[in-house]
Amino acid sequence: MNLHNGTSILDWNYYESKAKKMSDAQLLFSIDDCKKAESSAPDHATFPCKASGFYSDEKCVYADELRRRLK
Repeated sequence: MNLHNGTSILDWNYYESKAKKMSDAQLLFSIDDCKKAESSAPDHATFPCKASGFYSDEKCVYADELRRRLK
């Protein structure tokens, strides 16, 4: 299914599952990487680029997993 701006709706379960298999160091690296990508990505998705919001959401998935572990 596509959204109005041409981006696909993602199954975030994939990223949540991926995050659970990552080490704490990998999560921290990925969070930092997403921050960098988010700041340089366009606001709207254009093929083959992902919108900055995608990296923001991905960053939140990794941060949520890290928070769960630190509880």
